Amino acid sequence: MTTAGNIHEMEKSIPMSILPPLFQDAVVITRRLGFRHLWIDSLCIIQDSPEDWDHEVTQMGNIYARSSLNIAADSSKNCSDSILGQRHLAFPPIKIAFKSHKHQISGTMLVRPCLDSWDDVLQYASNLSSRAWVLQESMLASRTLHFCKQQMLWECRSLRIAESCLTPTAAPIPGLRKEHQDDWSLNKRFLLSVIMKDDTYSTKARHLLFLQWYTVVEKYSLRNLTISHDRLPALASLAYCFRDLLKDNYHCGIFASDLHRGLLWQTQDRVSARPAASFLAPSWSWASVDGPVKFLFLRIRGAPWQCHAEILEVETFVRNRGKDREDDLPDTGDGVDSPDSIRRKGTTDIDHGEVSTRSTTNLELDVHSHVIGGFIILCGPWRAADEWNIVMNNEDSLSLKDKDHDDGEVTCFFDLASPDRIEQWVQARNTYGFLHISSIGIPTRNEGQVMALILEPTLRGPEECRRVGIAFMAFKMINSATQSWRKRTVKII
Repeated sequence: MTTAGNIHEMEKSIPMSILPPLFQDAVVITRRLGFRHLWIDSLCIIQDSPEDWDHEVTQMGNIYARSSLNIAADSSKNCSDSILGQRHLAFPPIKIAFKSHKHQISGTMLVRPCLDSWDDVLQYASNLSSRAWVLQESMLASRTLHFCKQQMLWECRSLRIAESCLTPTAAPIPGLRKEHQDDWSLNKRFLLSVIMKDDTYSTKARHLLFLQWYTVVEKYSLRNLTISHDRLPALASLAYCFRDLLKDNYHCGIFASDLHRGLLWQTQDRVSARPAASFLAPSWSWASVDGPVKFLFLRIRGAPWQCHAEILEVETFVRNRGKDREDDLPDTGDGVDSPDSIRRKGTTDIDHGEVSTRSTTNLELDVHSHVIGGFIILCGPWRAADEWNIVMNNEDSLSLKDKDHDDGEVTCFFDLASPDRIEQWVQARNTYGFLHISSIGIPTRNEGQVMALILEPTLRGPEECRRVGIAFMAFKMINSATQSWRKRTVKII
């Protein structure tokens, strides 16, 4: 690896003999394919220099998007493993003689064991599939050649093909052809302009792009990070691309035009989810918890969506990171639009002691910066938690029933759950409340579901809260107790 102590020697030459097997293989592949340049993070970034790392991490999107080819070492556990070694097959290929009297041909055929499918290889058998940083690298690169235990796989923005199935599969296009909706959220084609009309995304296309972002976040949150503080930075280059396509403001992993839905995340495993070791994001952001998250509305398609809380203000503060850039992702060919507008142009600095911060109300803010604080102010229907009776107390959730109306139950899911946490909520629920955010369905028919944030007050007073969970209830619970819900303005930090 490159360090401050050997940087000058490494700039002169890097002998093959000092490289680990994986890096040697990468050099061989690069040369055999006719390329002159190769990027390897641990060689191209000074590993013991925070300043160099902070600068280069802001360039990662450019590096992978501008590359001709990404070499994915899916079969390697670390740099000591070779990807050009013996393949792991159930049995060696067998030569079998054949002869056709009808067609008057003869020869030998090579028979090998059946190989794993594309999904089995990349989703379950790949050593890269669990690494958070790799997700945006694989999506931004225009072409990727996967070196797996049994075979090689190819994917680009036009098709994907595997040795196990030599019939190319066209890359799925968001919003088109249902049969190609298999995990299109992680497909390289999201950058293409094929669903654009007059250079502007249609309403349907924007909706699909938002859904794509939430699916990416779900898949990303399942992956591992060595440093938890990288939870937002490791997704920042993808955020740049989505933000430019949407022409939208970006707030701690959520886009401004779809904040109502972006707030409605929940942890997948509330018992094992952990609070972040240090501050990562405000409590209303999915990035504030260390663990997998999900957006339930992704499983509900086609139903009308309504917003019931008004977003009055949203603001986040960040510590500047890296240097200003002249440009970002370029036109790499293959029909990819260049995001010309995502240039960092500086915004008004706000002094907070020794920390220079910037407000993300400006589209041009560097999304690679470290978040150090933020808030959102909402005005919407509010109801205190002690206006319901507890009917069921589970390890990670609660079920409540209205004291005055027998119209179903409220199911409460806490972001970080434990028996102690649940008991604490039960004992002090008179201080907690529900803020009605959105609903899916047809309210006039009492068909659908209402979603509300569970909020707890901070020490600064009842009007400032933290998010602690999400609640689901039927439409009829809202309609039958309309007067019980009072409009309230709250600030969530």
